[in-house]
Amino acid sequence: MNKKRILSEEAFQKRINQILDLIESKGWDESKQFLLLEFPEIYKKIFDPFKADWLYLLPISEMDTVLNLESGWNSLSFLLARVCKSVFSIDTVFERIKFINLRIRHEKVLNLSPIMGDILNLPFSPSSFNLIVMDGGLKQIGTLDVENDPLEVQKNLLRQIFDLLKEEGYLYLRMENRYKIDFILRGKDSSGLQFINLMPRTIANLYTKIIKGEPYRAYVHSYFGYRRLLREAGFKNIQFYAPIPSYSSPIFIIPLDKRNISTYFFKYILSRQSIKWKIMVFLARVGASIGIYPYITPYFIIIAKKSSYGLGRQ
Repeated sequence: MNKKRILSEEAFQKRINQILDLIESKGWDESKQFLLLEFPEIYKKIFDPFKADWLYLLPISEMDTVLNLESGWNSLSFLLARVCKSVFSIDTVFERIKFINLRIRHEKVLNLSPIMGDILNLPFSPSSFNLIVMDGGLKQIGTLDVENDPLEVQKNLLRQIFDLLKEEGYLYLRMENRYKIDFILRGKDSSGLQFINLMPRTIANLYTKIIKGEPYRAYVHSYFGYRRLLREAGFKNIQFYAPIPSYSSPIFIIPLDKRNISTYFFKYILSRQSIKWKIMVFLARVGASIGIYPYITPYFIIIAKKSSYGLGRQ
């Protein structure tokens, strides 16, 4: 996340109550125009029509029930509601829940249910969902329970998710790679700390305490780390993809278990003008050609199926 976007989100948070009042007093259309003019980055996130493009990877139908574990400000829950029978969306912030309810009322989305709740103690019965979505937030889960080891907190949530899925259900994860290729060029992750992900956890914890005055609890993992986490939670059928060119707005989604596809993609399809991007593509091309790109790709889309049979569309 760049500095401009962070500042935009901070300003938006400070004025959210004003925006909520504006929606109720002036109406939805006028409020949308205000958002577009004052907070274009936030507007794009809220109304992004491509946020759920990854759904083509899965055999999702209009009879399915979905749980979105990170409603936030983005458009994902609304896009899921267009194609599924019912969508439940969890959030911990009252203002976001209120905003979503106002949008639901205006757009007449009858199959979306926002819930203010604790993501670590999900209020649902086992085998309730065909799909559970976690769009980037696994990293921050360790910060929600400071009494326990961050890795154990992540594991416990994934076990909950496994239990909540129906037998043929899927988990969708979008996550940062601990050993992503970006570090070669800039050395920082989304926290802004230099080389934090490459450090052993104990060193990273000490470093974060010195620099930020707080412990290191936002764990990201490698290709093998995520696979191990998911297997320990019970998942046996796991597929990794790379979102290209970016984490938040992928144009391409390529499977990482098919080396010939990634090699062909970086050699013949992808082309950008900036020197930084050309270096990135060159390194990715080399990594793909020798079979290590799955381990250094910047980000992962991970789809894990509860059942060990078949994994959607290939």
